[in-house]
Amino acid sequence: MKPKIYTLNCSNVLGYLGEETFKVAQQKCKLCNKEIPEEIKFANVELIIENYNGEDIFCPQGALIITENFYKELVAQELKGFAPIKVTVKKSEYYNGIEELPKFYCLGILNSKVLNIPIAYDYSERCSLCKSYILQFNADKMKNMYRENSENQIHLQVYFDSWEREDIFGFVDHPEFGITEKFLKVLEKFNAKNTIIIPAEWI
Repeated sequence: MKPKIYTLNCSNVLGYLGEETFKVAQQKCKLCNKEIPEEIKFANVELIIENYNGEDIFCPQGALIITENFYKELVAQELKGFAPIKVTVKKSEYYNGIEELPKFYCLGILNSKVLNIPIAYDYSERCSLCKSYILQFNADKMKNMYRENSENQIHLQVYFDSWEREDIFGFVDHPEFGITEKFLKVLEKFNAKNTIIIPAEWI
């Protein structure tokens, strides 16, 4: 049976990535020149935190950061699709939040090559080499990139054969994260303020 899947957009930022953050360079398709995510996005993460009040998940500049307690529960439930990346935390000069911070991890997404039908762009044929769509900008569709609520939203259509049974994953042609119902059940146990969950569909 195919599991239920969802898109996850965490709009909580809480800070920004510092200069010690190392972003891994990704290869580009030799035919269409699109970036193909072959590696984990970040190898080292420095977080300059500006405010914090107990949130268990937040996402500055595309780095999905969770608390140690959240990470331990993911491991305890035997969820798949991620690697923990150490986060070095520094409080900003204007930090406003609780004094003692928990330990954080960045989730390195192991599979960001799951194929989908684009909803934030116009598109034509698929590249014969990398199999992703050739995209064209459409200003009216850009609101579908990072969705701010779950009401009356398009359900992202996802190619089942490109998924490798991960519980959290990334898409080739959509910037939000993909998650299974198993991941969602863990998420619901924690403080996930400003996290938008929208059902997706297998094709």
